[in-house]
Amino acid sequence: MKNCVKILSLFALGSLLFSCNGNSSATPSSSSKPVASSGSLSELSPSMEEIPVALLPSLRIFQYSGNQHYYCFIEEKLSWLEAEAYCERIGGHLATFTTAEEDKAVVSMLNELDIPDVQPSCWLGAQCATTEDGSFAWVTGEPFDYTRWNKGEPNHGEGGAEKYLGLHLSNGVYGWNDYKNDFEYSFFCEWDDSLSFNRTKPLYFYTGVRTQAELLSAIRRGQRFGAIALLDDIYLDESFPTFDEFSGRLHGANHTLHFPLKELDFENKVNFIDVNTGILEDIVFDLNVKSTDMFERLGGVVLTNKGTLRNVRTTGTVDASKVSVLGALVGYNEEGGSIVDCRNEATVKGKSTVGGLIGYWANPSTIQSLVNAGNVSGSGDMVGGVIGKAEYYWNYGSYYSGYDSDTRTITITKCSNEGNVTGENDVGGVVGEMRVYRLGYRTDLGILAASRNKNKGNVSGINRVGGVFGKAFGNHYASNITLCECSGTITGTSYMGGIVGHAERVSLSNCTNEGTKYIAVSAALDGDGNKISYIGGYAGFCHSVSGLENGSDLMASGRFLGGVVGWTTGSVKDCSNTGFVSSSSEETGGIAGRADGTTEVRDCQNSGRVSGLTYVGGIIGRHRYYHSYGSYYSGYDSDIVTVNVASCVNSGLISGTTFVGGISGWLDVYRYCYRTNNGLLHAENLTNRGNVEGEEKFGAFFGHASTDRSGSYITGCENLVPDLPRNGELNANIIDRDIQ
Repeated sequence: MKNCVKILSLFALGSLLFSCNGNSSATPSSSSKPVASSGSLSELSPSMEEIPVALLPSLRIFQYSGNQHYYCFIEEKLSWLEAEAYCERIGGHLATFTTAEEDKAVVSMLNELDIPDVQPSCWLGAQCATTEDGSFAWVTGEPFDYTRWNKGEPNHGEGGAEKYLGLHLSNGVYGWNDYKNDFEYSFFCEWDDSLSFNRTKPLYFYTGVRTQAELLSAIRRGQRFGAIALLDDIYLDESFPTFDEFSGRLHGANHTLHFPLKELDFENKVNFIDVNTGILEDIVFDLNVKSTDMFERLGGVVLTNKGTLRNVRTTGTVDASKVSVLGALVGYNEEGGSIVDCRNEATVKGKSTVGGLIGYWANPSTIQSLVNAGNVSGSGDMVGGVIGKAEYYWNYGSYYSGYDSDTRTITITKCSNEGNVTGENDVGGVVGEMRVYRLGYRTDLGILAASRNKNKGNVSGINRVGGVFGKAFGNHYASNITLCECSGTITGTSYMGGIVGHAERVSLSNCTNEGTKYIAVSAALDGDGNKISYIGGYAGFCHSVSGLENGSDLMASGRFLGGVVGWTTGSVKDCSNTGFVSSSSEETGGIAGRADGTTEVRDCQNSGRVSGLTYVGGIIGRHRYYHSYGSYYSGYDSDIVTVNVASCVNSGLISGTTFVGGISGWLDVYRYCYRTNNGLLHAENLTNRGNVEGEEKFGAFFGHASTDRSGSYITGCENLVPDLPRNGELNANIIDRDIQ
C-alpha cells in the first residue's frame, strides 16, 4: 500500500487540512519514503494551515481503475524537490508507475489533456540521491521492479547530478530519463485507494502567512508554491516594499493588510502593486496614502490593473489632492482587467478622474457589483463614487454599410454609492463620466446599458451632476438607463438630475428618485447671457423618458426645468409629477421643461404645482419639432411628421406670464427651409383639472400651438375648470374638433 494521507475525505467538511498526520500541523509528517533530507524540504515548505475548500481553484483529477488511485496533472513547472513537496502538501506524492498498465493508463491521460507547453518532459516520483547504492527508488518505498528507460538511460549525466526520474517524449513515445533537480518540469501527483474523494470539489493548496516577513517571502517566490492566503490580519511597517508586478494569487480569507503612512510623489507613486496581472480576492486593504505632488495615475492598492480583483474592500484614507486618475483600489483599469464584488470605505481626495474604487476604466464590457461607502472628492472634473471615468471606444477609418453590425455594448449593473461625492463637472454618485462610441466615419454604434444602480449619498458639483451618472454618452439611440435609484441630495448649477446630469442619446426608464432633494446653487449662463439650468428630477438632459414618477420639489433660476427631465429629445411616456416645480425663468414643465424633436407625448400626469416665467406647462413647458431639408423636391411630400400628444392629465396649478398651458405652454411642429408644410399635430384625450394662470396666451391645454400643415387637430379633450380658455392661441392649421 502506498504511504499517503486521507486528505480528500475532508472535503465534505468544507475544509482542506495541509498535514500528513490528520491534524493541522504546519510541518509535513515524516514518512518512510526515501526522499531528500528534511532539511532540504523544510526550505520549500512554508507553514500551511486550514483553508476553506470553497476558495480553491479547480485541477483535473483522474482515477485509474486498475488500482483505484487518483492522479492529478500539475501544469506549473517546478524542480523535482519542489514538485514532490507540492504533492506532499496536498496529501499525495509524485506519481509512481509500478506496472506497465499503470504507466500506460496515466501517460494516456497526459496525451488526452492536450495542454500546450507541457512536453517533452514531466517529473515522476523516483530518485537516487538518497539511496545508499545509488540506485533509483520510488518515493513510496515500493519495489522498483518495473522500468521503461529510454535507450542509454539512466546515464547519471552532468557528472552524476542527474538523479531524478522524469518522463521524456522521444519520437512520439514517452520513456524514462534521469535529470538534474534544478530542471523545471510539470508533474503528476498521486493519491492511494484509501481516499474517499468527491470529484466535484476542487483541489489546490495555499501558502498560509501570518506575518509581514512571511507575506514578503511568499510574494517574492511568486506562485511557485501555489497561492498565498492570509491567516490573520497583518500590520505592515515602513520597510515593506512595493512590487513592480504581481502575477500570483493573494487570498485574504477576509483578513486585513494594514498599511503604514506612505507619502507618494511623482518618482514614487506605488503604494503596493504597480501592475497587477494576478488575482487579489477576499481581502481588506487598510490604506494610509498621502501625496502633495501633481501627477497622473495613483491607486491605493494597484496602480494599473490587468488581472482580477474580487471581493476586495478598501478602508482608511487616500489623500492626493493634486493627482488625476485616482482610486482607492485601482488608479487605471486596463481592458481585460476584472473588478467585481468590491467595496470602498476609504476617504478619497484627488483632482480629476477620481473614483472611490477606480479612477479610470478603459474599454470595459461589463461593470457590476461595485460599492462605494466612502467620501470621494475632486477639485476638477469626472468624479464618481465608484468610478471617475469609464469609456469604451474603437476605431474604423472608413464607412461601409456592413459596419452597421459592428455595434458594441458596455453594461453597468448593480453598482451603488452610499458616500458623499464632490467635484466640479461630470460628477456622479456611481460614475462621473461614462462613454461608449466608435471613432471614424460611422459613430453611432456604441450602446450604453445601465441597470439596477443606486445612489444613497449626497452628490454635489457645478455642471453635469447626477445621482448615478454625471455624464452618460452612448452614440446609439438604443442606449438606456433603467431600474436605477436615487435617494440622496443633488446639488449643482446646470445639467442636474436624480439619476443623470447629462445623457447624450441615452433614454431613461423605470427609475425611482424617492426621497431625493435638489439644490440649484445658481444658474449658468449660455452664450447669449441667458440663465440656464437643465434640471430634472431624473435627468437634466436625455433622449427619451418613460415610466418615471417624480415626487420631489425642484426650484431653479434658469431655463429648462422639469419634474422628470429638464430637456428631452425623444418620446415622453407614462411619466408623472406630484412635486412643486418652480423656475424664475423660461421653459418649465411638470414632466419636461423642454422637448425638442419629440414626436410622442403619451400617458403622462401632473398633479404638482408648476410655476415659471414663460413657456410653462403641466406636462411640457416648450415642445418643438423642427425638421429640415436644404432643397425642394416633390418627393418630400411623403416626409410628413406627426406629433402625437395623447392621454395626458393635468390637475395641478400651472402659473406663468405668457404661453402657459395645462398640457404644454408652447407647441410647434414644422419643417423649415424650402418645403414648410409637412408638420402635423394630433392631440387626443387630454384632460385638465387644474387651474392655469397667465397674463396672456394661456389655456387648459396649450398656451400656444402651431403647425405648418393643415389637418392638425385637437379632439376628445376635456377641460373641467370653468371659465378657463381651452387654448391660448392656435394657428389656422389646427382645428379644435371639440368646440365645432
